[in-house]
Amino acid sequence: MVRQLINHLIILITIYGFANAQEYLGAELRTKESFLYGRFEARFKSAQGDGLVSSFFTYHDEGGSNWNEIDFEVLGRWNEIVNMNTITSGQSSHLRESFIKGLNPHSDYHDYAFEWTPNYVAWFVDDIEYYRQELPKHSYIATLNKSQKIMMNLWVPVYEDWVGKWNEIILPRFAYYDHVAYYEYVPGEGNVGTGNNFKLKWKDNFDSFDSNRWGKATHTFSGNRVKFDPQNIVYKDGKMILCLTNASYPGFQDLIPSKALYAYSYHNRITIRFSEEMNPSSVLDKSNYTINNVQINNIELDPDQRTIYLYVNGLANNTKHRIALNNMKDSFDNVSTLQILSIERSIPLSIPLKINVGGDKVGEFKADKFWWYDSDNYGHLNGNHQDIGNIPINNTTNDLVYRSSAERLALYKVKIQPGIYDITLMMSDNHYTAGERSFSIRLEGEIKESNLDVSSEVGKFTALEKTFKYVPVIDGVLDIHFECDLYGNGYEAAGPFLNGLSIVQTKGLGVINIEAPKLFNLGDLYPNPFNGYINIPIYTEISMNATIDIIDLQGKSVDVLIDNKPLYKGQNIQWNGNNFSSGIYFVRMQTEKDIQLKKMCLIK
Repeated sequence: MVRQLINHLIILITIYGFANAQEYLGAELRTKESFLYGRFEARFKSAQGDGLVSSFFTYHDEGGSNWNEIDFEVLGRWNEIVNMNTITSGQSSHLRESFIKGLNPHSDYHDYAFEWTPNYVAWFVDDIEYYRQELPKHSYIATLNKSQKIMMNLWVPVYEDWVGKWNEIILPRFAYYDHVAYYEYVPGEGNVGTGNNFKLKWKDNFDSFDSNRWGKATHTFSGNRVKFDPQNIVYKDGKMILCLTNASYPGFQDLIPSKALYAYSYHNRITIRFSEEMNPSSVLDKSNYTINNVQINNIELDPDQRTIYLYVNGLANNTKHRIALNNMKDSFDNVSTLQILSIERSIPLSIPLKINVGGDKVGEFKADKFWWYDSDNYGHLNGNHQDIGNIPINNTTNDLVYRSSAERLALYKVKIQPGIYDITLMMSDNHYTAGERSFSIRLEGEIKESNLDVSSEVGKFTALEKTFKYVPVIDGVLDIHFECDLYGNGYEAAGPFLNGLSIVQTKGLGVINIEAPKLFNLGDLYPNPFNGYINIPIYTEISMNATIDIIDLQGKSVDVLIDNKPLYKGQNIQWNGNNFSSGIYFVRMQTEKDIQLKKMCLIK
């Protein structure tokens, strides 16, 4: 686990961690036996919520100068991101926050595994390898040679720049583990894993507690807000459940009704986030919501079961709206009392846009921010701000922008109007020379740079711009993911980084103004990618006139499928791409007020 700290913070964090240790109860299960090398597997569903971590890892008990640790850490704030890490002698972290498209670790069970050999550590999710640290490139793997215990825990770190803001109102939280298996490393003799070099030694299906194999932890450590308590490890229905609770209500129980944490509007959609998973029949009942002079047309429950979307008519831009919530049931059927929330407006940013990532406002560059909640309109999730002072930066006249940076980034988000944009990332590595750190960059989930080493490309203290054209932002939120390959050293200045960000509308392409309520919806296109024909499902609540056409990356309409003709509820349209070249296209559906886009990939 990421417990390393800058030296001048160790005393402060230690005091803070132990002062808060008795306030909440967490849980940790650990083997009594230690293991040297092998394949380690667990199937689990992680706990959801900002500020907490569900884990599966191995750890060498001596720690300190002999520190050896291999981690899967699933942060409750993330979907589609999983922490994969080794920690070696001197508490040196080698963290990667891997993007896994479509992964929702808190709603479904997933298989997590890592292989540890003398030459590499590799991480797998649902049997797909996502990351590998291997000799000789990752030289520290040679020091990962101490026997380690298998562990799982649920805890609350104090490091908000890693896990997000903690709010005790979300308690209790639970992580569910289906099984754990250990495969010994037997090169040339096994039948599982990479090269069939592993053989099953044992598997625990968690039908009951095996006291010969496992121990229940009763400790805490610096930087941890909770104390591990054996009564927060529960076996039920073939699952081992780790519980995160307050001291008054330990174990697998929930007697506390949910609360709405916040509400905000974006266009004609209101988003409400609850403290815990909700009973669907309760939150989908329109009679449980009241908003003065606003009509609710449709309600959707997000797969996370904590987020509700209300599609409405009547929101006024110059009016402060409030919403009353009543008779809401959570997943444990606790019924909440009347709650009234102010509905904050979330306004997309104007384009062109420039941000001084990691620093204050500089000329036309906006000051950087953290993205703490989905109601924010821009900022980074994870990381901290660094500034190198008056050191000159080569290859730029914007020294003030390139001197400040946000380090240890996992994700940067910007709320803009749906459309197609040119994105410029501005970087200067002010902390490492060539070969000391590298990372990959994804825009809207698509890889744009692999293993980028800025110092290797242009040198230290030197500006580098990477511009990516024709980036479609269909949902109105630009997501920039960062995945580390070489981490660097320390805690503050390490991992992926960014100094500045520029966003302009791609020349010739209009902004797509999507107005809810969803009177119509473009379904998932299939097959996609495709060769020949692609199916375009359309769902409408009422009959309406619409135009449906195909546009290319330059915004040019290349084919019209329906030209301002009536659509009826539930129909399917096909597009024949045989006469068009391979590439990215969009199906565009327009009514008098609304526009929606869906991306497709034609491959020949």
